[in-house]
Amino acid sequence: MNPQHVMYKHGGDMLADWENASSGMQSTDDGVYMPLQSATQWDAFCHVFYDGVTYNGHGPESVTSQGAVHNSVSMLADRVAGRGVLLDFPRFYGVDWLEPEDAIQDIDIDACARHQGVEIGEGDFVLVRTGHMLRRRGEDGGGWGDYAAGPAPGLGLSAADYLLPRKVAGVASDTWGLESVPSESLPEAKYGLHVIFLVNAGVLIGEIWDVEELAADCANDGVYEFFLAAQPLTVTGAVGSPINPIAIK
Repeated sequence: MNPQHVMYKHGGDMLADWENASSGMQSTDDGVYMPLQSATQWDAFCHVFYDGVTYNGHGPESVTSQGAVHNSVSMLADRVAGRGVLLDFPRFYGVDWLEPEDAIQDIDIDACARHQGVEIGEGDFVLVRTGHMLRRRGEDGGGWGDYAAGPAPGLGLSAADYLLPRKVAGVASDTWGLESVPSESLPEAKYGLHVIFLVNAGVLIGEIWDVEELAADCANDGVYEFFLAAQPLTVTGAVGSPINPIAIK
């Protein structure tokens, strides 16, 4: 479901009691109700299990009805900041966006990085632009109906062969699931890169990132690296968290 913003106290409340509210200090208050992965977000390492275990071999008992005992996203609250690199595949290929199910492989990542004059290294956060979000915003893009869980372009399985030896810290994209959907790993694993990154390698996955403004800026000056700050909320035991990432060039 989408996040729901509600007002606890608003101007109408003041008007209803205007005799008392017309002077002195008054206030407004609001709240939000949302699944923690319904917007721009990080997946925590405890988000995915494979063969009964999650990162570092923790079993299902490690995520209880009270939340995650191990690998909670809240443990990363002061750690998700560092060098960011954008890979802009639509501009590299000379198209507006990649098509659903297009899979970005290791050779594609290498070629795009070389074209942009950027090297991916240890501790980097790699942002992948597919143009999928831009397409959905357009009049003929099909709207947002199946943006979540529908077919999408993204990383192919061999992307791990390029990124993991370089010891990246996280990978994020403008799609809902980072990897190409349907996944190349079917039927063995529904989303193979989630297993490889989260369960096996301890690499953060970011989804639903709006990188359009950043991509335009990078294309304008030819600089595709920046300082990225993308700390999750400190929700104890959470297996994912919304974020408001900031790229500083």
